[in-house]
Amino acid sequence: MNDLLLLLKYRFRNTGFSKNRGKRSGKLWGIWFNFIILIMAFGVPLFPVALTTFEKLSAFSVASGFNMADVYFSVLSLVMLTMAAMNFIPYLLYSFYDWEELHFLMGLPIRRSTIFFYKCTEAFIGTFMSFAIYLPIAAAYGYSRRTAGLVLAIPAAFLGFAFVLGISLFISALLTSRISRAMAKRMNGIVILLNAGVFLLLLNLLSGEALNGETLYKMINLGLNRFLPSTWLMKATKGGLLEWVFLFLFTLWLFRIATRISSANFYEPSHSKVNSQRAAKARKIGLLKKEWLIMMRSEHAAFFLLYPVAFSAIMLVTTKNFLSATLFMVMIAAFYSSQMVIISLSSEFQAWPLPFILPVNFKKVVRSKIFIVSGMFSVLYSIIVIFSIFYIQLSILLLFTIVAAMTTFYISSALGATLYMTSGAYRSGAHKRRLGFSATLLLEILTFVTGAGNIIVLALYMQSRTDAMMKETLLRFLKSELLLNTLGVSIPLVVSVIGIIWVTRCINKELDKLKEGK
Repeated sequence: MNDLLLLLKYRFRNTGFSKNRGKRSGKLWGIWFNFIILIMAFGVPLFPVALTTFEKLSAFSVASGFNMADVYFSVLSLVMLTMAAMNFIPYLLYSFYDWEELHFLMGLPIRRSTIFFYKCTEAFIGTFMSFAIYLPIAAAYGYSRRTAGLVLAIPAAFLGFAFVLGISLFISALLTSRISRAMAKRMNGIVILLNAGVFLLLLNLLSGEALNGETLYKMINLGLNRFLPSTWLMKATKGGLLEWVFLFLFTLWLFRIATRISSANFYEPSHSKVNSQRAAKARKIGLLKKEWLIMMRSEHAAFFLLYPVAFSAIMLVTTKNFLSATLFMVMIAAFYSSQMVIISLSSEFQAWPLPFILPVNFKKVVRSKIFIVSGMFSVLYSIIVIFSIFYIQLSILLLFTIVAAMTTFYISSALGATLYMTSGAYRSGAHKRRLGFSATLLLEILTFVTGAGNIIVLALYMQSRTDAMMKETLLRFLKSELLLNTLGVSIPLVVSVIGIIWVTRCINKELDKLKEGK
């Protein structure tokens, strides 16, 4: 246990840098504090909605000793446990493929079982979002049964996730020779998207309007299926001793089997067979295609591209509010566009100074990265706008915001490249693929201001041209239609022009410094 705590302690101490090099930040209590914040972030909206729902459903009996609240909690548990397994499996595959860390750990005077449980704990921490969503629901169900239920609900939730972790370890052991580390990382990013979607869908599902007798009746057979772990979890929360024994013994057995399999599979690096006919065949590719391939090789590319558009699409479907969905997408996508440029630039600096020696203008290389990233996010934003126009019957004038979106994503991408070179992050060894805390905070503030000034202001103005209620609301604050028209056009225009000129000068200045060796 002491060895495990020591490994976790130094694992967390290496999660961030302070201003002084070599001095690490991040203690165990700080990590637990972050977990509490994450649980509160999901718990504040979920707990009261879930509690109200469970209290209403508890009045309807469906079988001897069970009511609709029990059925509903069992079904929700099944959904969340499945999501947890989908989180655990790619993360475990990626974690156990880290041969450099495993080789280092194997050289320490600690047991393999300690390394195994260290990796399991790391997987649980790395996929904590699904548990943070589920815990408020379990707590609400337990609290609806008063104090005794709440006392049982929280440890039952932990035991349920431990059970799923055991299943995930077993599946990961079977897949370890079939899925690469990069594929596992991409899967992890996609599953995070599913988490975000599940969170919004749960809010909709837990609302009173989404419930009706017919829907709940269809859940009964699934929710009371005695062979499903989710049913055991529900019964354990109600105080069923036999279900506690089942969950505990099966969890122990799964961990024991997974430990033995991992000793044979995980700790020995596997080498995939390479087709000799696919030898390096020189192919000429253009600069834009080369930059596109570099970006798509990143395991984060799918997540950065799909997360903003997926979340905003779900918000549009569930709330039918274009402005809130657009605000979310613009703020997140603008920040992610800068992160994608940083990751792409890091590939150039990993081979430095070779890129500067090659007969290709390095300024042209950087600009191509910025144009590709801003172009990709502009296309995604265009899809959301067109979908909104047809789905919510919005004004076609909102198509003008696409131009503002292109400008916003260009400015944020160029900002990312500028701050990356200004902060000297590319010289910081293992952390060369990300910015420091202060640079990241500055980047978030600037991208927020740019996005708000460009797209949000223009979207409000364009919507007010056809929506009388929106126009009346804006005129209450501005008091003049002339002022509304002036600000609606001038603010996006001024922000765009100033932003483009400023970031272009800044990035040219940094590239000139780089060329001079400063």
